[in-house]
Amino acid sequence: MGAKVILFVIDINTTNYSALDKINNLLQKNIKQSQKVITVFNKCESFQKFELNSNLYKYIYDAEHYVSSIHKIGTDHLLKTISKILQATETQIKQVTSPLPLLENLILANQHYLINC
Repeated sequence: MGAKVILFVIDINTTNYSALDKINNLLQKNIKQSQKVITVFNKCESFQKFELNSNLYKYIYDAEHYVSSIHKIGTDHLLKTISKILQATETQIKQVTSPLPLLENLILANQHYLINC
């Protein structure tokens, strides 16, 4: 069956488009129609959506979220989006992902990851 939600986490300040393109190609080849991909831009402490580097627009899929995991900005909204897609409550999602804090530890890694939820 596979993951229902895939988080494509991108450091908002990245300029490593080659790596992003490889992940993007992998996603495009392997994503199923029933799967949702949420692009998560991290390190957005004082970021406004209109400031997004135009080179990053092509990596946006079904939804986009701007978060700062270290400052816990935007993570609640992301969790709500995930719970809506999965048709589960936020508490249920947190229980399934325990003992990992769902967003903070995964996004804190500061690298580009595909995260299956």
